[in-house]
Amino acid sequence: MKYRSIVVVLLLLCTYQAQAQDQRSFTYGFKLGISGSAIHGLDKIKIPRPPSDVGLFDVLRVAPHGGIFVTYKIPNVLGPQYIIDIVKRLSVGTELTVSNVGFIHDYLGIKLSYFNIPLLCMFQVRKAPHGVLLYLGPQVEFLRHAMPLKVLVPFFEEHDFNTMIWSLVWGVQYISPIGVNLDFRYNCGLSDITQPHGFWWSLHMTEGTWFTNQYVQLSLSVDVYKAYKGMRRLGETSTRPKPLGDC
Repeated sequence: MKYRSIVVVLLLLCTYQAQAQDQRSFTYGFKLGISGSAIHGLDKIKIPRPPSDVGLFDVLRVAPHGGIFVTYKIPNVLGPQYIIDIVKRLSVGTELTVSNVGFIHDYLGIKLSYFNIPLLCMFQVRKAPHGVLLYLGPQVEFLRHAMPLKVLVPFFEEHDFNTMIWSLVWGVQYISPIGVNLDFRYNCGLSDITQPHGFWWSLHMTEGTWFTNQYVQLSLSVDVYKAYKGMRRLGETSTRPKPLGDC
């Protein structure tokens, strides 16, 4: 009887530990992807216009991005059951990524690179280890470097750009059982990326013009812990000896 009680206690401890590992408070990993960006406000520049209006895909810049992320799952709370069910699906997250944005056109162009730090509120649509997750939040961006392209006239110089700007981020993510997730995001600029001054600026810019970054991102993010567990489980399955009846 004594040994049976010890075995029951050990089994309960193992079960609790397994559940604790499956219900981690923190998730961390890395992400890589591509972004398509343009700058809102180009129509305010006083330059000769081509026969047709400049569309989004005429100035779109496609470039890679990547970085690391951390997500914290909000702990359970006391209250009505519907409040508990909602809180179970909530989490907050942040990232440190490098994005490459800007625009390219016949008359002018600029390549910009930023360090991005968002603060995201996340909501999982279904209560499951995998599924669809929606998120929204502000983002601060720090300028790494600005590289004006060689064009007809120097509309932009390196010192024409603010070193810190703000934006709003929202998107959707599919969380897979194996820890490799698919993420689609839209970034809407909230502050002017430029600080106007200089002769060419006053000559070619409409007074009161704001330029804001607008871009979409498609990423693959890897949950390091879940991906490691999945690969380990796959390795154990492949090396497990088959029953004699299957030979």
